[in-house]
Amino acid sequence: MGWILPKLSGFAAIILIVGGIILTTKRSENVQQISATEKTEINKNMTSGLLILFIGTLGYIGYSAFPKVSNADGFKAFLPQTIEMLVMGTIFGISMLIKNKTNPFKQITSYKNIITGFLFGFGALFYLISTRLNGVATGFTLSQLCVVISTVGGIVVLHEHKTKREMIYIAVGLSLVIIGGIMISFIHA
Repeated sequence: MGWILPKLSGFAAIILIVGGIILTTKRSENVQQISATEKTEINKNMTSGLLILFIGTLGYIGYSAFPKVSNADGFKAFLPQTIEMLVMGTIFGISMLIKNKTNPFKQITSYKNIITGFLFGFGALFYLISTRLNGVATGFTLSQLCVVISTVGGIVVLHEHKTKREMIYIAVGLSLVIIGGIMISFIHA
């Protein structure tokens, strides 16, 4: 019977985090007419985007769960995962070269993104260590708090324009995410 409260609290915390993330993406209503051709293009892009998202989600599930299944800690799992990301990035680049006749290996932005990749690598290493120490469910959920940094960073560093209403949604959403993260950390403690 003592397991019910932590499970309900964990479920509530996840709902708060997901709800908060949804609020941070809410846009003010803009009345804009789009043509049938633009709608077709949007639907086509949406379909291919969802397919890529699905494949990426499968990879991320494996990325999170396989180290736990094999009882490998973050340090042991880090090198194989890094090699896999390098291989998949290269395959993606080659597919872009074949499909779009665009060579990402000759574009300066590809090499600038190496810095982002290194920063992601550090975050991934600490995420793997966290899942080892806290379990996959808690470690993954706490990793979603990165939405706070990325949202604020997008507004402050990248100067994303937000309306007053959007800023209210963002403030409420980030508050919910933080509350959910705190709830998850207390459940695990």
